[in-house]
Amino acid sequence: MKQLSKSTLWRAGLFAAAALAAVSVFAVREHRRAERLARETRLSNVRAMAQLCGSVAGIDSELRRSEYAADAGSLLRIATEVSRHSEAAKCALGELPTSRLTLDRTSHFLSAAADYCCALALRSARGETLTEDDRRGLAALRASGTALSAELSSLEARAGADDFFVRADEALEDSDFSGGMAFAEESMPESPVLIYDGPYSSHISGLSARFLEKDARETGVVEGLRIAAEFLSLPDTSVRYLCRSGGDTETLTYAADDGRFLSVTRFGGFVIGLSSDCTAGTPVLSGGRAAETGAAFLAERGYAGMEPTYWYIAGGICYVNYAFAGDGVLCYPDLIQLGVRLDTGDVCFLNAFGYLWNNRPGRDLSPALSAKQAAAAVSGADPAAARLCVIPTAGKNELLCYEFRVSGDRQEFLVYVNAETGAAEQIFVLVTDPSGTLTV
Repeated sequence: MKQLSKSTLWRAGLFAAAALAAVSVFAVREHRRAERLARETRLSNVRAMAQLCGSVAGIDSELRRSEYAADAGSLLRIATEVSRHSEAAKCALGELPTSRLTLDRTSHFLSAAADYCCALALRSARGETLTEDDRRGLAALRASGTALSAELSSLEARAGADDFFVRADEALEDSDFSGGMAFAEESMPESPVLIYDGPYSSHISGLSARFLEKDARETGVVEGLRIAAEFLSLPDTSVRYLCRSGGDTETLTYAADDGRFLSVTRFGGFVIGLSSDCTAGTPVLSGGRAAETGAAFLAERGYAGMEPTYWYIAGGICYVNYAFAGDGVLCYPDLIQLGVRLDTGDVCFLNAFGYLWNNRPGRDLSPALSAKQAAAAVSGADPAAARLCVIPTAGKNELLCYEFRVSGDRQEFLVYVNAETGAAEQIFVLVTDPSGTLTV
């Protein structure tokens, strides 16, 4: 075996030393980089924690002031401040390491506090006097805000520690962020019962599908398959059962050989959803013609009285919104959305959730005001062109309104005026282009 020369050994040692030095420099650099990132992350968390604490303290302070608010102006100012603090708190919470935490009570409080105050301010602006139940709702929110603010302040005092935001693998400790937030969540009072017209009102959890309440008959898998095949105008052998789904409305899902999927309500046996993985070819139908085709499709399958409202075209498919027209009144909550292929006229999409959830007899459709009286709330409104309709509210309630279509500043607007009070409830901008008409 040939012996290496001294020069070769010397060069090999030199190279090894250089490589070791390079690795050492790289390791030191990465270590410093990791330290810098950790420091920046910790400082960012500290800032977010301070913002969260300050925002929740601000909500608590404003809710305390609400005890003495007696006029619409004061309530509006409080609602504005609570909303501002609530959004800031949500942003701060989103920046903090909460992905593994369950903060349902905290999140609900931040949303409900702003929404409830805004709802009370709006009612007060309309001349309504706050009731004792309204005041009790504010007091319950105030108790939640005070409890959460106290816990967060205690956490903020410990936020400067290096390992405060580092989640350990062992059991959570109250001394770190995750454990402290979990404790704060558990310590918060139960969410107060707030009944009002808003998306976080407690009455929403008790709502059920009104149309389906008329038929509580349970549909089996075999019967559902027959319903699905008949709806698609296919033989039973071309449809197969896939699965049962839960949620607000239990459904049975089926697949057809032509690539369409269909869902049938487990109670009542109504078709609630239809989708397809097919691709539309060259269009031969107009959007208006597709809307007529869809209306006929619905009528043939038992969804009578559906009137097309707005449509748009995307990917060779015309998507049309249909609303139930009862006694000449357009009921927007009773919504069915259809997708009609412009190459064949076939229906490839359906969503009947709105109709099955809201359609029912017995609505009070008698307005207290005439169209002429309601038009006084809208500049340039034509009473003769007004349409009586039912619109949904944020709290899943309904309002009887007059719909006015007006023009201004090179745009068209839809204005909905309450048929009981004469107040303008909603205003939408109509966006019309070759693809269809939408409201924003």
